[in-house]
Amino acid sequence: MKEKDRGAAAVFETDGQFFYVFAMARNAIIVAPLIASYSVFSVLLSRIFLKEKLVCRQYFIVAGVMTGIAMLALSEVI
Repeated sequence: MKEKDRGAAAVFETDGQFFYVFAMARNAIIVAPLIASYSVFSVLLSRIFLKEKLVCRQYFIVAGVMTGIAMLALSEVI
């Protein structure tokens, strides 16, 4: 069963890389901020679903990263 899970994970990872490259080739201005926000959403979702505890400093870092991503996205649009 464990090897089956690893095989499925490898397939999903490969699919993800394919779509990442395809998306960057098509419209990098829109895709880059979305891809950059992946880690922030991972932290927030782990807080919600896994009940991980974050300290105040970590929340400030997440807010700063999200602000930077928003600024990057807006600078490309304007």
